[in-house]
Amino acid sequence: KAATGEVVSSEDLGGGDVHTRLSGVADHLAENDEHAIAIARNIVANLNKKPNDLNKQVDEPLFDASELYGVVPSDARKP
Repeated sequence: KAATGEVVSSEDLGGGDVHTRLSGVADHLAENDEHAIAIARNIVANLNKKPNDLNKQVDEPLFDASELYGVVPSDARKP
């Protein structure tokens, strides 16, 4: 209101309906907790998850882990 003089609700500024219907940022909008759990269960049930391969052979790393600091700095703020 201070910037434009227009009165808007918090829903108009970015509630769940805006993000699922207009902006497309979210895919699902639940009516309540039970509905949200049902949506989550449906999503998980439809995941195409491959089974874990427990007998997979793992090769040793080519380089020692301590050498990573030569590639990635310990302080991310310094280039």
